[in-house]
Amino acid sequence: MSTIGRISAVAVIAATVVGGGCGDGTFGGPASITDFPKKSLTVRHDDSADFIATLDFDDVPWCDLLEADAFARLNGRSVPLFRGQVNIIPPHGDDGQIPSDLSPPWTIEIGDSSQTVSATFAPKPFTPVTLVDPVLNPSSDTLTVTLQRQPGDPTSISATATLTASNGQSTVSSSRAGESEIVFSTFTKGWPPGPVTVAIVLDYFSPDELLDCQAPQCTLTPGSGVFDPPTTSMFTVEL
Repeated sequence: MSTIGRISAVAVIAATVVGGGCGDGTFGGPASITDFPKKSLTVRHDDSADFIATLDFDDVPWCDLLEADAFARLNGRSVPLFRGQVNIIPPHGDDGQIPSDLSPPWTIEIGDSSQTVSATFAPKPFTPVTLVDPVLNPSSDTLTVTLQRQPGDPTSISATATLTASNGQSTVSSSRAGESEIVFSTFTKGWPPGPVTVAIVLDYFSPDELLDCQAPQCTLTPGSGVFDPPTTSMFTVEL
């Protein structure tokens, strides 16, 4: 089973203890971090702000988790730490936010007088992509746009295209970018021939990467990262 301590950047997060006496051999008392041989630090960072770090201990006896001198810091700034107690169910929706004046990389630390564990993470570098060569195919009702991006770029890109015909008719389509192109389903049947204005908005998501781990194990949960500012590209194609 596991013992779980949770902290957040601005809010106290509850803890769960499941197991059977403490690291010092007593029943129901606190223990030092070094008393727990199997421990890991997990960071969940959703969007650009919501944040929670979890310190997990495996195979730990019943106890109040951490000693009274336990602390937590984010980029050197003290943040609240819930030391934990037996059979408290972690609440939902109590995530904190990384303060806006703390720019990445971010280092979260949990420690006491015996040991400090930490994880440093930041969003992967973000490079806006370039869109070229839009092709509108009325027979298949598709709009295909070539995507110029760096090979192996991990940035996830979602796109929205707004097409407007010469008579004012319009349609909106959403898609996800591939490695080399974006294909939108369109609805242009019945539109008059002539120029079509295309506005494409790209939304970028840069996944976090672990830069340093001062713990037996550090993990970034799937989906951790930031949304970067969207970009808009304008084209005119012929129908």
